[in-house]
Amino acid sequence: HPRYGHTKTYEVLVQGEVLEQDLVTLREGPIHLDEYLLRPMEGRILNQEVSRTTGKTYTWLELKLSEGRKRQIRRVMELLGFPVRRLIRTAIGKVELGKLQPGKTRPLTEEELDDLYSK
Repeated sequence: HPRYGHTKTYEVLVQGEVLEQDLVTLREGPIHLDEYLLRPMEGRILNQEVSRTTGKTYTWLELKLSEGRKRQIRRVMELLGFPVRRLIRTAIGKVELGKLQPGKTRPLTEEELDDLYSK
């Protein structure tokens, strides 16, 4: 639930060559979305690749949010000129998805449950 304020971690594939200076806007802002001032996001570049078929550059990022406005990542990255091509949530708080396949579940550990229910 949002009241617990857990950080959500995503791996994001965007079109374009993202540079460290582009991430400064995410970290320091200000970024307004629907007249709402967003909290800063943590971000780092994971990898860059060039498509063999199109020649376009794509960048994998790791982004961490402490809030979750509707389609926030997609909309913010679009504002910065980097359309999102893939978006994967990898963790909520200390609960990491790991190699869990789509549609599969696993029991949470006591530590994960404690973390999820603490503010």
